[in-house]
Amino acid sequence: MAAETETQTRDAITNIGYHLTDEILHAVNENNRSSQNIALILCWAAVESTLNPDAIGTGKERERGLFQLKPSTAREVEPKVTIRQLYNPVVNTRIATQVLQSLVNKYGDVRTALVVYKEGAGNYRSMGETTNSSIYADGIIGCSTRPWSVPWR
Repeated sequence: MAAETETQTRDAITNIGYHLTDEILHAVNENNRSSQNIALILCWAAVESTLNPDAIGTGKERERGLFQLKPSTAREVEPKVTIRQLYNPVVNTRIATQVLQSLVNKYGDVRTALVVYKEGAGNYRSMGETTNSSIYADGIIGCSTRPWSVPWR
């Protein structure tokens, strides 16, 4: 599992280097509603969508945007949000980081919160932490703690 986590970490850092735009950096800086640092939030978006605000997931709910939000999850936070709005980095960041903070508050730490975000709360309750979600969370945290250069403008 350590090799897979290292790969996830390296891929996230690479994605940030190639895909981080001023628009995304500004959206994350201005709309982070969690207690987590910007490095972790950028790494999370890099893992979720390769920092592509137009990304569409392959799950049954077709997750959307930077943080691959399920429309149903987004509507729990902002009931009137539209699917089209989920492609906006400002909206997607605001909602996703609120979800993350809610999970941190409920589960006590960011690693578990990321695991639950990946698995879904129901799956986490019934199955516990999976290898895939462990690699996911550890890769994001690993990325956020590595020295990497972000063009802070």
